[in-house]
Amino acid sequence: MSKKREKLSRDKRTDNGEWVYGILCDAEILGHRDENVIAKLNVNGNIVTVSMLTAGRYFGLQDKNGKRIFEEDILTVDGRDGYFWVTFDWSRDYHDHEQFFLKQGDLGIDFGEISQQEIEAVGNIHDNPELMTFPTEQ
Repeated sequence: MSKKREKLSRDKRTDNGEWVYGILCDAEILGHRDENVIAKLNVNGNIVTVSMLTAGRYFGLQDKNGKRIFEEDILTVDGRDGYFWVTFDWSRDYHDHEQFFLKQGDLGIDFGEISQQEIEAVGNIHDNPELMTFPTEQ
């Protein structure tokens, strides 16, 4: 039986670029990644306007330091080279965090294949694009 996932989202405000955490007021808009799509986010009772380009869902897992992991976070995985980012696969017909996986180039890793104690969130693709590099073959 799967536990109910917290419906938390992390997004950047459109007025000042600050990261905010809250509940998307219109869940229908979650599938859109368009610079023209904005949404309203309920942040502790205050409604703020956010860009869907930076929307990242929390899917119920934390890294080895207890930090929540959001969609589009960049992670390190113990014993593996380089950085991975968290992505969501709309085509997977699973529940909860099973639709989320780690991506590095053509390599994808399901969260079920690694331990929570092996991963660490080190940034996100919006604030740390320089981390979006892949190990090269030697």
